[in-house]
Amino acid sequence: MIDSKYTTLLKLPLFQGLSQDEITSILEQVQMNFSKYNAGDILCRQEDACKELLFVLTGTVSVTTTAADATYTMTEFVNAPFLIEVFSMFGLDTRYSGTYTAYTPVSTVSIRKSFVRDVLLKYDIFRLNYINATSYRAKLYRRCQWRALPDTEEGRLKDFILSHTQHPEGEKRLRIKMSTLGNILNISRVGVSHILNEMREEGLLKLQRGQIVVPDAALLQP
Repeated sequence: MIDSKYTTLLKLPLFQGLSQDEITSILEQVQMNFSKYNAGDILCRQEDACKELLFVLTGTVSVTTTAADATYTMTEFVNAPFLIEVFSMFGLDTRYSGTYTAYTPVSTVSIRKSFVRDVLLKYDIFRLNYINATSYRAKLYRRCQWRALPDTEEGRLKDFILSHTQHPEGEKRLRIKMSTLGNILNISRVGVSHILNEMREEGLLKLQRGQIVVPDAALLQP
C-alpha cells in the first residue's frame, strides 16, 4: 500500500520535485483518502467550502458553473489527472466556484486541509509548487481583465464563451437563453441567432434546445 501511495504522489503536480526521503516522510504524517465515484456522482458542489486537496486520478469529470444571477451555466469536461481548485483552499473565499460531477467512473485521492497547512506547506518544494499554481491562475485573470476585446459580434461571442471556461480546450456546454446572451453581448436576439447558425455551419458549435455545445473550445481561439 505504501508503494501504491508513493507512486500516486509522484504523479501529482504539487509533489513533483520532492525527494524520495521527503515523500516517505510525508506518507508517515499525512492521511490520504482514496475514493471511487460512479457516473453521475457529485464530487463537490459550487459554494461548498473547500476543505481538502482533491486530485482526480482517473476518469472524466464535468464542471458546471452557474452565473451569480442564475441566468446561465457553463459546463466543461475535464479528463484526469487534474487537481480540483487548488486556489479555493485558502484566502477570504474558500468556496468551490463550480460543481464537479463524475461524467464517467472516477477515482480520486484527497488530503485534508489541516494536513496541507500543518505538514505539506512546511516542505519548500511543495510550498513553491502551491504558490506557482495559485499565482499562475491569478496571472491569467489579470491578463483576461486587460485583453483587447474583439471588434466583431462573432468575436465577442467566442470571447464570452472562452472567458467563462477554466480549460482552453475540450467540449463546453453553455445553457443560456438567446435573449440573455443578446443582452450580455449587446446584440439583438436575431443577430445572436444569425451568428450561432453561421458558426454551426462552420462546424464550431452545435445548437440544442436551450444549449450551445462547443465540441472543442480550441477551435474558438483567435
